[in-house]
Amino acid sequence: MLTILFEIILFAMAMTFLMAWGYVKKQRQSEELVGDLMQNCEKKVRKAFKKNDFLSYVELSEMIKGTKASLFWSKKKAVVNDPTGILDTILTEMMSKGLITEGKQKTYRWVQGGDL
Repeated sequence: MLTILFEIILFAMAMTFLMAWGYVKKQRQSEELVGDLMQNCEKKVRKAFKKNDFLSYVELSEMIKGTKASLFWSKKKAVVNDPTGILDTILTEMMSKGLITEGKQKTYRWVQGGDL
């Protein structure tokens, strides 16, 4: 009798934990989507700088336009329609790390020795 009661309590605790974990995951879903989207866009920018050391803002914005991100456990997807906000964030972060330098008329140059 005591073992059955103990098993029921353990099952209830496991179900409560799983439901709480799912609830937190759902709350943070949009943050994870934005993070994945930023990461995908940064990968594209780095890949572009791998091919060319000198790129303009317009070239970079056209490159990341249409980039998608999704989570494997969700049907929601994030797509870049207006790349200006995301690109500004990525470029500012890369400049603060010392990976790129800004030139005249919104052009960017890869700093030699920076890791791709």
